[in-house]
Amino acid sequence: MIFERGGDVLTAPRPEFTFYLDPYIPASSIIMLYGRSGIGKTAVCWEMAHAIQNGIPLWGMPTNQTNVLFLELDTPFPLVAERWEKADPKYDPDFSIIFEEVSLDYRQFLTSYPDERHADLIAKWGELHHRKQFGVIFVDALRECVVGDLSSSGIARRVYDAFKTLFPKASIVFIHHERKSAADPRSTPDPLQAAAGSMEFINTAQVALNFRRRGRDTWLDHGKTQASAEFEPLPISLREDGTHVFHRQAERFEVAQKIIAENPTLGMRELDKLIGEKLQMTERSARVIRLGFMQAGKTTNEKKE
Repeated sequence: MIFERGGDVLTAPRPEFTFYLDPYIPASSIIMLYGRSGIGKTAVCWEMAHAIQNGIPLWGMPTNQTNVLFLELDTPFPLVAERWEKADPKYDPDFSIIFEEVSLDYRQFLTSYPDERHADLIAKWGELHHRKQFGVIFVDALRECVVGDLSSSGIARRVYDAFKTLFPKASIVFIHHERKSAADPRSTPDPLQAAAGSMEFINTAQVALNFRRRGRDTWLDHGKTQASAEFEPLPISLREDGTHVFHRQAERFEVAQKIIAENPTLGMRELDKLIGEKLQMTERSARVIRLGFMQAGKTTNEKKE
């Protein structure tokens, strides 16, 4: 877009909302979610995908409904199906999912003459995207999209551009596995690993989320963002079924809900300030929780009607 006068940006038409999941998934953006293998990153993204697909709040955070596609390159269909079947309760998500058991080559999506396999994928996925108009795409995992060295200069931008070409206007969330501990004899050095290796992948994304273990607990850290102030680390954990994810401090939502109920005449900014002071968080973080409650209440009323 070209603006001969910068101030015209303020009056130009723009989307009705900024986030699909506030504050983690901005519209039309690239998001990197990374962490150690086996910690639960994929399950976290399943929960995000299901909430966005249905337009329901997640972990106290508001969403904007859109169709979601999960591109599964890392785990075969039978293993995912068994995991969902054995979950308690059985996991029955609404988002679309594609399984590809052979790695992709992102370069094929940028050339005018892709090989036969990738040309077929471009046609099939393009038709599906045209029909469903996906707002968010999850890619599991980044390593399965690149043949060769992930640390080459400029590769992050090319990978991101390849998927933007495949799914125009969508937000794309890349899941990435950090390197295993050096003490693990099975680990294979990967130049991108360790804080997502070449920092170019994080620096080029609009948002970077690190799902990591701190002590015995896991946290989702909002480590880098161009879309908002950073949100406080989110205390979420994988349940024993390996599929469902829960928020470990749900009681703080009850505190925020009580403040909102007891102060019906206060303005939104005053409510955010009160919630922030009570829960010892920033007003921005308090605003996210307040919006999540408002959305939850609206969703409940719609179901009753």
